Amino acid sequence: MLTTNSYIDDELNEHFADLVYDCLLDDGMPVLIALLLEHKSYTVAHPQLQLMRYLLNRWQQDVAYGQKLTPIIQVLIYHGTDTWQHLPFATSLSGMNALLKPFFPEFDYLLVNLTALSDEQIFAFRNRFLTVSAALMKHRQDKQFADYIRQNIRQLMKGFAVSELMSVVLPTFLYLLETTNLTGSDIVFISIQRIRRSSHERSRSTTNGRTNCGSGGSQP
Repeated sequence: MLTTNSYIDDELNEHFADLVYDCLLDDGMPVLIALLLEHKSYTVAHPQLQLMRYLLNRWQQDVAYGQKLTPIIQVLIYHGTDTWQHLPFATSLSGMNALLKPFFPEFDYLLVNLTALSDEQIFAFRNRFLTVSAALMKHRQDKQFADYIRQNIRQLMKGFAVSELMSVVLPTFLYLLETTNLTGSDIVFISIQRIRRSSHERSRSTTNGRTNCGSGGSQP
């Protein structure tokens, strides 16, 4: 279940946005799955340092509430053009051997590289907010990004309940303002264009349907 929780502090905010899910494993053990959307689109030398900070932010909250530490699976979502080197934390150290290994943390994370996914795979995501975020992140560096938005904004907004619109559309528009040369007026104009086109298509489809029904029922 998607929660409203976030364990991003001011320092991590420069690198990530997060979606946090409360889950149960097959044996009933609770676990958090944190989707960390890396939004600077370039690789970092020691990602485990940032990921460790994220873990600590949650675990300090557990301690404050007198709870045991919650297991967290971190899924890092990357959309840059450079190759992300998914390496063990030990490779960041100046040296490592069997004697030193017990004194240093070792943990892993899952890496999702959006540039390796097709648009069809992204639009098949079951979480609509994740679909919108992933599509925008993947194409943000495209030279024709503004054209991509114009052509796909209807599909990006498809399937949202009215109650979800403000929580999804507003962050989406803010993201577009920050990452493109589109102005607020441009974004509103594109949206209205798409809505009008959609309404026109539905109206034409309805009219055609009525005409066909009339033709099919007429007598020679």
